[in-house]
Amino acid sequence: MKPGAVAPPRRTVYRVLAVGGTLLIAVAVVTLVWAMATWPHPPPAGTTTRDQARTHMRQDAEHYADALAAAGRDTPLTQERLRTLPTPAGLAIGTTTLTTRGASTVVTFSTHASYGSPTARTGTTACYRVTLTPGRPAPTLAEVPVATCGTRREAS
Repeated sequence: MKPGAVAPPRRTVYRVLAVGGTLLIAVAVVTLVWAMATWPHPPPAGTTTRDQARTHMRQDAEHYADALAAAGRDTPLTQERLRTLPTPAGLAIGTTTLTTRGASTVVTFSTHASYGSPTARTGTTACYRVTLTPGRPAPTLAEVPVATCGTRREAS
């Protein structure tokens, strides 16, 4: 302070500190509320992504291909036998078609899954081709265009 200057009353200093502290607290509360409102929230329980649905369909296709290979070891697969062949539990297998290419049996089939939140699911379809060749222990599985299965593709 300069000589001869009059010191402000203590009440004024306390008032300035109180107002400044209140403003600081108000800014902190507004910032906290804004951060909580804009912070990303996890999706609802049971929500799946499209990639998770596609992975599940691929796993279904692999299990079904193994079941077809096991059924084809005993006796050759026919379209009639394919219709009566039980689908392994839990697999979402759709339309199946059987063709023969030389010594190999080719089965084309669709798999289905859904993704999204539990209240708003979107269905998707994939088509796979399994080639069963005599003398090969494992089937050959390949994803093919959905039009190959002759099924209408649901929204994906």
